[in-house]
Amino acid sequence: MADTYTLTVKFAPPGTGYKDGTSTWGHVWLEARKPGESLNSKPSFSAGWSTGSTMYRGGEDNISPYDWKDYQGKDISSITVELSDAQFNKLQNYPELARTGKILGFRSVYDAGDNSCIDFAGKGVGYIGLADKNFDGSGLFWARPDKQVNAFLEQIAK
Repeated sequence: MADTYTLTVKFAPPGTGYKDGTSTWGHVWLEARKPGESLNSKPSFSAGWSTGSTMYRGGEDNISPYDWKDYQGKDISSITVELSDAQFNKLQNYPELARTGKILGFRSVYDAGDNSCIDFAGKGVGYIGLADKNFDGSGLFWARPDKQVNAFLEQIAK
């Protein structure tokens, strides 16, 4: 995969190290890399969806571009797949479209139950054609980001 674009979906369980503390609920986010970028280096693209400092009012800080460095721990699971140049380029627009409510089925306000980091990542893989456009994770495990791996694998494998 070193000579291709890649997308990595990351799944952090509750208790994962986050900045200066630990994540209470866990997290899901997307990372994309250009050909030649190591999976262990800063990605060209990183985006997750969080409460931000504006909490549930919506705002630019709901997009979290530093999850790749803010979440650290050996228990983070991931799925990495190849992307086309077109998919990589389309992904660059996704965070702004999601933040402004321009992605079908995704609102510009964070909600842990139905507009969370899981929904953001699911809609993102759907937006670039790796999953059904309505995919937003498994409702069965909505409160556990780390329990979403199989639902994402099933969608991406289709």
